[in-house]
Amino acid sequence: MPLKLSTYCLLFVPFFLLFYSEPVILGGMPVSQLWKLPLAAYLLYFVFQFRTKRAPVWAQTQYWISLKSIFNAGTVTDFMTNMQASIKFLFLPLLFSFAQARIKEKETLVKTLLTLCQYFVLTNIPMFLGLPMLSSGHDYGTFVAYSGIFQNQHAMSVIMGICITVILHYFKSGWFESRTSKTYNIALLCIAAYAMYLGFARTGWLMCLLAIFVLFWPKDTSMRQWVGIASVSAVLAGGLSYMMVTNEMFRDRVLGNNLQTHEKMNIDSGRSEYSAAALERYANGTLLEQIIGMSTQDEMDYIQLKTRNRVGAHNGFVDMLARNGIVGLLLMLVMLISLFVYIRCRKMCPTYRLALALWVMNFSFQVTQGGTMFHTDLLYALTFCLLDEEYNSKQ
Repeated sequence: MPLKLSTYCLLFVPFFLLFYSEPVILGGMPVSQLWKLPLAAYLLYFVFQFRTKRAPVWAQTQYWISLKSIFNAGTVTDFMTNMQASIKFLFLPLLFSFAQARIKEKETLVKTLLTLCQYFVLTNIPMFLGLPMLSSGHDYGTFVAYSGIFQNQHAMSVIMGICITVILHYFKSGWFESRTSKTYNIALLCIAAYAMYLGFARTGWLMCLLAIFVLFWPKDTSMRQWVGIASVSAVLAGGLSYMMVTNEMFRDRVLGNNLQTHEKMNIDSGRSEYSAAALERYANGTLLEQIIGMSTQDEMDYIQLKTRNRVGAHNGFVDMLARNGIVGLLLMLVMLISLFVYIRCRKMCPTYRLALALWVMNFSFQVTQGGTMFHTDLLYALTFCLLDEEYNSKQ
């Protein structure tokens, strides 16, 4: 464990209670907003008053995305929704700059990142033991998908996938030396994988597989490594084949079939229809809407008209184009490209593969789902801060 056992256990209690209670409404607002809004205000004050380093290009671009999200064709009629989106975009650069300024030791960053990932996985244990979920996953008729303490099954699956990737990175780095620590973290990997299975969210499954591929792909592949890769691939393929044959629900979910009737449906669960509707609404919009975007409500209203489901486009790039216009989409592309360059410039650092794997996970998430989450931004920020600390040490 990264901390003393007593400290580790004591800190987990408030951690669990905070995130578990997020859906609870107090005074007309959910707990998630009651503590994140003051946190955002404090981070803004701290970063702009006490930061000692200039924010990298990708972080500066994210600030511009946050500011841009306030202004679109729906600023007057949908102002609160725009403000919520703006605050969500703020957390990644703010958390990164805050960690840079406050956490000076590399070992502290390492322990913080690992502890948070372990805590997120451990939150599943009370739920497995019968504690009710305050936010339910999708109801498939015969069962309700598992979402744990998180907002929905997709959020749970994505966060578990990131936690698996981080813990595997520490295994690869040889950070776990004792048999106890290895056994404990293997158990956490099993818990996270089981939670992802119960969530039936292919978004998280894909992200996790891509991250593991990036994390473990050999730089200079020898014959022995190719044999190892082939062996692991054979085991995974065998396990997948067994699940496809013996577990009807798993097979239907992978193939996109209806879980009740087992009839063939759209394999992307309607994502292509949602994106097509959002793009159609954007193409038919006014010049102002095409430049700076329409309101979130306008986009969702049109998607509901076309598909009978009031949802977003389920694609981060399409949502950005629809809600923030061509200006917002260009800013998003600049941010992702500059972050990729930022990571590639630090390819000799020990955390490089992990940072690159998380970038690939984020890109995959934007393609298949879209959006931002505080939990993932926190883990991303700590990873990129750790990468930067390693780079500065080498310099």
